[in-house]
Amino acid sequence: MSTSRTQTLRRQWQHQPNMRFMDRLVVCFILFCSVDLRLIRKANAALPPDEITAIEALRDKFNLSNWTAGDPCSDVNWIKCSGAKTNVESLLLTNSNLTGTIPSEFKNLKSIITMYVNNP
Repeated sequence: MSTSRTQTLRRQWQHQPNMRFMDRLVVCFILFCSVDLRLIRKANAALPPDEITAIEALRDKFNLSNWTAGDPCSDVNWIKCSGAKTNVESLLLTNSNLTGTIPSEFKNLKSIITMYVNNP
């Protein structure tokens, strides 16, 4: 083999461990970013469409206050959601002077724990 060819092969071999390190570094970075994105998506989770439909039906039927910023879990005091804001857990309808029947969409609230409806 010629000297220049030997030197070229030697340089390639010397840089190969660095390339493995760089490959690992890139994979670690990608994994870190994917975990971070999953956390962000969870933090910004929204109510499922069927639960939105249910609370809209309750709001319209009983003339309850509306949410303005698109997040019923944060904007009105008669809805309480899970910590991740992915499900309605409580409805606080005291002193709302409710009359009539509960809309059929109420069945879409799968995680409802409490519903306060008393009128003192």
